[in-house]
Amino acid sequence: MQSLMLMKEAWESSTFVKLREQLPTFPSSSFTATTPVRKSLLRLHVRASSSYHLLRSALSSSFWCHPGKSAAQALQHVGVVGAGTMGSGIAISFLKAGATVTLMDADPGSLARGLKHIRATLDRDVSRERLTPAQLENILQRLASSTDVKDLSASKVVVEAAFENMEVKQEVFRSLSRVCAEDTLMCSNTSTLDIDAIATAVKDPTKFLGMHFFSPANIMRLVEIVVGERTSEETTATVMEMSKLLGKAGVVVGNCDGFVGNRLIQTYSLEASLILDEGLNPPEIDAALTAFGMAMGPFAMSDLAGNDISWRIRKAKNLYDPDQNFADFLCDQGRFGQKTTRGWYKYDEGIGKGRAPIPDAEMHEELARHRERLEGINPEGVTCASDEIAERCLLPLVNEGFRTLEEMIARRASDIDVIYVHGYGFPMSKGGPMHWAVSELGLGDVVSKMDSYRERFQPSADASRRYRYNERWEPCDLLAAAARALPGPTQMGAFEAYLEMKRRGGTAREKA
Repeated sequence: MQSLMLMKEAWESSTFVKLREQLPTFPSSSFTATTPVRKSLLRLHVRASSSYHLLRSALSSSFWCHPGKSAAQALQHVGVVGAGTMGSGIAISFLKAGATVTLMDADPGSLARGLKHIRATLDRDVSRERLTPAQLENILQRLASSTDVKDLSASKVVVEAAFENMEVKQEVFRSLSRVCAEDTLMCSNTSTLDIDAIATAVKDPTKFLGMHFFSPANIMRLVEIVVGERTSEETTATVMEMSKLLGKAGVVVGNCDGFVGNRLIQTYSLEASLILDEGLNPPEIDAALTAFGMAMGPFAMSDLAGNDISWRIRKAKNLYDPDQNFADFLCDQGRFGQKTTRGWYKYDEGIGKGRAPIPDAEMHEELARHRERLEGINPEGVTCASDEIAERCLLPLVNEGFRTLEEMIARRASDIDVIYVHGYGFPMSKGGPMHWAVSELGLGDVVSKMDSYRERFQPSADASRRYRYNERWEPCDLLAAAARALPGPTQMGAFEAYLEMKRRGGTAREKA
């Protein structure tokens, strides 16, 4: 106990405060983005951000709940509901961490496919010498399957990965609440749905939160830990520790539509789709974002994740409009991406194992016909330069990031950077979208560029609903205030201190 208190005092000391402010980043002018030193420092920024978050969580009141012991106990028996791609990936993650896992799916066919996927993935790991045959045998002995929810009754933690539908998820948790013990941790893998609404179906909402894995769940390091209104600190701390045992970077976020990652990516994807309507095709837009440093462009990313996911979400929100939104038309044709071998691109099993995007001339012709039917489009975007495409997609994302800080959905800018580097392929060399905006561009330049785009892309009187959406170029209150206070490239530690100062005087929104 005495050692822990000394750690806490050291962490809060003025010397350590100065170190924390200087450690994550150095002035952008000191190093070029391509030097090994610069890359090493930016890796340090992301890792230090994640470590900072973990230590701050540990030193909060939730630390005294001994989450390490609870997390280890939870791994004794884990239930996973839903044997689809995400559910089977989550099961693999727990199995590799040493857990005993029961994979449950009411559909025998889905369950069989999920088990086949797990075995194929593990066999591939053996062939690549990531697992030994003995380790594979041990993992398979710890894997059970069932079509009956009652077989999850002994689970210490259950992760739901069912269909992304509120009624479906609520019914799953009602069933779980009837058969599981009162102290069972219950987690939903929802990517967008209201955690508090799902919690109404749980017997004890203090034991419930969102545990949003990223696909493929057994590979991607990020987990968004979505805290609901009634989630206890002990539950949050235990799931944070459990994420660490899984080898994941767990980031605590608040509850809203899309949480942090998917909320921000909506603005990025929207701008990409508007540029598409203006005349550029997916390969040109994707090339601009990969030239910036993204692991893949927005359209290749959508094909990988499955175009049908956002299509079903738009339908649920009454935003489905195939006449105006080509993505809806695309999905109506069954072009869901890699899993159907057709999406924004086409795919061939003989090329890149079916994962390499191939430009599709047939889809481009259909897209040209779609553009002819649209009204209210600003044609200037047809000649977009590569760096302009990247700016147009990323500046609205940064603005939305500031909104999540304003609303306390994201606690720190560095949390957003961890989410985007580990979950969305943002280039490590740029440190994350917030680091890029704050430390490389400077917030004064960010606001200036947004003002310029707002003037340029004023919607016409006959524009459709999609083209009247011009709020993306309106800096939120926090961004505008921060740009006045810190206009030039600024160390992230200094910006985080500025944000903390704002919050101590009330919410960031009130102070801005």
